[in-house]
Amino acid sequence: MISSNSRSFDRRTFLGGMAAASGMLPFSNWIALAGASTVRERPEASTARGQQMLAVYRKAVGLMNDKAVFPQHHPHSWRFQANIHNYPSDEPVSAVFTAAAGENAQLVAERRKLALGPDGNGSGGIWATCPHHLPDVQFLPWHRLYLAYFEQIIEKVAGAPFALPYWDYLDPNKRHMPDMFRDATIGGQTNWLYYKDRSSRFVSDGLSENSIVTLQSTPRANLMKTPNFFTNVRRAGFSDALEEDLHDQIHGAIGTKIGNKVVGMATIRLAARDPIFWLHHASIDRLWESWRKPGPDGKSPRDPNAANSWYASKYAFIDGAAAAQRDKGAAFVLVAAANLKYRYDNLHPAPDIVVAAGADTPSGPPTRIQSGETTGQKITNEGDSVSIPLKPAVNEGVALGFSNNPASRYSLLIKLRTAPEPGVYQVYMDVPGTAGGPVTQALVGSFSLFRVGAHSEHGEAHGPTDETVVIDVTAKVNEKVIDPLKPGKVTVRASYLDAPVDITVNAAEIVAK
Repeated sequence: MISSNSRSFDRRTFLGGMAAASGMLPFSNWIALAGASTVRERPEASTARGQQMLAVYRKAVGLMNDKAVFPQHHPHSWRFQANIHNYPSDEPVSAVFTAAAGENAQLVAERRKLALGPDGNGSGGIWATCPHHLPDVQFLPWHRLYLAYFEQIIEKVAGAPFALPYWDYLDPNKRHMPDMFRDATIGGQTNWLYYKDRSSRFVSDGLSENSIVTLQSTPRANLMKTPNFFTNVRRAGFSDALEEDLHDQIHGAIGTKIGNKVVGMATIRLAARDPIFWLHHASIDRLWESWRKPGPDGKSPRDPNAANSWYASKYAFIDGAAAAQRDKGAAFVLVAAANLKYRYDNLHPAPDIVVAAGADTPSGPPTRIQSGETTGQKITNEGDSVSIPLKPAVNEGVALGFSNNPASRYSLLIKLRTAPEPGVYQVYMDVPGTAGGPVTQALVGSFSLFRVGAHSEHGEAHGPTDETVVIDVTAKVNEKVIDPLKPGKVTVRASYLDAPVDITVNAAEIVAK
């Protein structure tokens, strides 16, 4: 599933807008200040230092939301920063870039060009440039630089040293959203880290134990054992697995739905307006850095080959001096501590792995081993489930040919009719009991529909489309949890839903290569 959501950026737009956009501190002074600063150490949110950093963050978010301090057209305003990630295409922006009494109309016009491009339609602008689910896999480096510049901005706005905390939700003891994000007020004062458009079920319950087990244990989500950053086979590398599994599912779990509109973290269009977005992406970035296992020079043998065109990408952001920056890209952001002046207080455990050369999935078209259909059953509410009986689709000799080949890979494909919807959808398969014992269900994976909105230029405004969820079940076949020679059953169940969703489950199949 590929997105064309990222918009091109024109160099002249930035060069023309840099001087006009700089409204606080001369860029040369800020560079000197940044160069003299020590490396920021990003703490886990629940630690004492993490709580201190959250207090700085809360102060800065309040100021960035204060239109008297930062009008929305200012590059350091909360809305401007969030819209760099994305924004609803049907949201009127003319009021944002209309100069108020006493404002410099030329400055506001230059900021409009910076955000929306010279023609004002978004082409060549800095807004809505986040790449999600793209074939060139820019997801991790783009967000790394986005966070690094945002960290500068928070420090500048708050007037205090700042390192962005991360939320380690893979720790079963930290599966709830950090306390400072959960209440609308703190000490009788507005809590700027609270955001109303969140799933009430997620805020109250946190990640379920099943979700944590799924994210830590299933083949695609057991990220630290994935050998390549990306390969020439989609869904085969670390970047894609991290994005489509853990990243998307946290987005889907926290966001919600109001009427027919998906809001908050569950849609790419609004996700960065929730302050928890930044802690989520710090956690994602930490997992990437943990997987990289960088050496003293900040480099890692797990990084992509420098000859790949991936390295030539350039990204466009706003720095701590409110100046436009576009000269840093994928190669620069790999060496995080040396170039971006940050590190993490500790890294997630990662095994020593050998980096594979080339694709790690057999070539050639897949063979359908099992298949089944439903009569268009729907998932609508929390806890709803749809089951699909599976029957063998090939003769026993063909199935045994794959079973006897240790290089075989098995994927479960679930075919849906859906629009972008909040929530996490857990997938189970029946496991026959031994010696005639009862059938049990094994959790084989989970998914979110956050990516569906990422594929579409109009996101949540689009109606339902046909989507296919792919879950690698090779390990479950090898463990004899799934037997491709016998009939089976797939069950999809919904979690974290505050409002009805409209998802039709049409079919499922297991394919082998």
